Amino acid sequence: MALTPELIQGSFVLMVIIYVVAFAFQIYVLYLNWKQSKVNDQMAELISEVKAIRKELNKSSSKKKRILA
Repeated sequence: MALTPELIQGSFVLMVIIYVVAFAFQIYVLYLNWKQSKVNDQMAELISEVKAIRKELNKSSSKKKRILA
């Protein structure tokens, strides 16, 4: 199999196409990681809010128990 200009040109075109697809995939993965980090931040905020609400509910529940006792 000889290295002809047509073969070299075809290989180069194929290599460029593969690199473009790999680059697009890498951009997509970066986008997914960014979205996941936003979700993680929102979940951490939500968990802290739920903990604060539970704390307030426990306080009010304790007050009601003392009043009834």
